[in-house]
Amino acid sequence: MKQRFVEIKAGTLVSGRDSVEVASFELGAFAVTFDEYDQYTDALRLPRVSDEGWGRGDRPVINVSWHDAMAYCKWAGKRDGCKYRLPTEDQWEYACRAGTATKYFWGDDATLASEYSIVSAGKTEPVGSKKPNPWGLFDMTGNVWEWGKSKSRDGDIGLRLVRERETTRVVCGGSWINSPYVLRVTNRINLTPDYRSSNVGFRLVRETKLKGWGPC
Repeated sequence: MKQRFVEIKAGTLVSGRDSVEVASFELGAFAVTFDEYDQYTDALRLPRVSDEGWGRGDRPVINVSWHDAMAYCKWAGKRDGCKYRLPTEDQWEYACRAGTATKYFWGDDATLASEYSIVSAGKTEPVGSKKPNPWGLFDMTGNVWEWGKSKSRDGDIGLRLVRERETTRVVCGGSWINSPYVLRVTNRINLTPDYRSSNVGFRLVRETKLKGWGPC
């Protein structure tokens, strides 16, 4: 499945007691897939990351650290003449909510999670297998946790790992292994940036095109 980007228009994110102005940005409609990530590792003659025997192709790439994701952003940017990066925590939540104010972007009913998310499952599934959120973004919850660019703000501490904030990075969205409760838009986990797991991946923000290049 070819990656495409969705323009997220500027607006206000209201999360808990916080109100944050979010500028417009472009976010990948899907998490980065094995097809995309394998191009990177093959080009640099790096070992391919494990797919746990589930299959590669359009499944979201897994077993990648925050450092791996950042390195992919840099490589893909040079290839495409764009600047890619990971979304900030505020950008991720704003895009996931898609203008809603409920526990989940589809409402408050956790039993509807299976219509929008790969959740409480035995493995990942190809990206785009479920319904998108109202802004056309797929798998914002479930399938894989997604690395964020920045360190975490306070947010929802229900499932937070006990780690020093200065040495961790935030992941959002829950994964295939989690229950629907974990998919709450405000939920966060902090992980060390070298952490790799079968339930953690990432998606891209396309920030700018580089001078002298055509459209990204």
